[in-house]
Parts: sequence; C-alpha cells; structure tokens
Amino acid sequence: MQSTKAFSYLGFAIKSRKVVFGTDSIVEYKKKMYLIVVSELLAQNAQDKIVRRAEQHQIKVKVLADSEFTQLVPKNGCKAIAITSAELAKALLGELE
Repeated sequence: MQSTKAFSYLGFAIKSRKVVFGTDSIVEYKKKMYLIVVSELLAQNAQDKIVRRAEQHQIKVKVLADSEFTQLVPKNGCKAIAITSAELAKALLGELE
C-alpha cells in the first residue's frame, strides 16, 4: 500500500495539470516528462512504446502492481501516467520506492 504522501503528490500534479494520462498521450507528448508510472497489467506492446520513449529522453519509469496503481490513479481504465513537473516527479518517486 502506498503512503498518503504519494496520493497527495499525485493529487497536486493532477490539479496543477502536470500529468499526462494514457500510453498514446505519453508517446506523443512533445514537452519534457520526468517520471512515467505504469501498471504491471499494461500490454507488452504499450510497455515497449513507453520504454523506447523513456530511453530516448532519459525519463525514469516505475512499474507498480495493478492494485497499487489503481489506488494511486483516480481514472478508470488508465494504465500509464507521466509527470511533467520535476519537483513532483522527484517527490512521488521518493514515496514510491
């Protein structure tokens, strides 16, 4: 189970519009991303797309168990998110590890 700080950091990121939801949106996003969080149930093809994008742009990728991911991310059916704020990404990564 994730800490309440992780929920708070993600909430701040969502409210400040510093989150990109979904695999296609992440792959097509043109601006800087600092952290990508994916569910372990994300299809392998989609994971490969995200990993390629992350490797090209030196973005950290964190894979969570599906139960943790669904508790953390408030959108139904979403299996991948990207954080576009360096400070929030660093704080969230610290809580997820």
